[in-house]
Amino acid sequence: MGKIPNGLYKSDRAKAEKLQKVLQDKGILAPGIEQVNGIKNNDIRYANSSDRSLAENLRDFLKTEKDIQIEDKNLIDLSTKGYKVPPGQLEIWLKD
Repeated sequence: MGKIPNGLYKSDRAKAEKLQKVLQDKGILAPGIEQVNGIKNNDIRYANSSDRSLAENLRDFLKTEKDIQIEDKNLIDLSTKGYKVPPGQLEIWLKD
């Protein structure tokens, strides 16, 4: 699947750590978990519009492998917000 997320964010740290391990076992760099409360939807955020297909692949993987549902509207393109991150870096946000 290639290089996918560099960050996982979730208020439930144990669940995030399990997902991080699954991704790392697949050879995906997933180094950080940050605790954030008040997340209403599962989503994938990316800062380079060219990473849309990567976000879609990650969404499909999460659905198939972990039964984590992420709707198309929750693939969030942050490229117009001025974020500067390397191509291929995504964030997974899991709802509370």
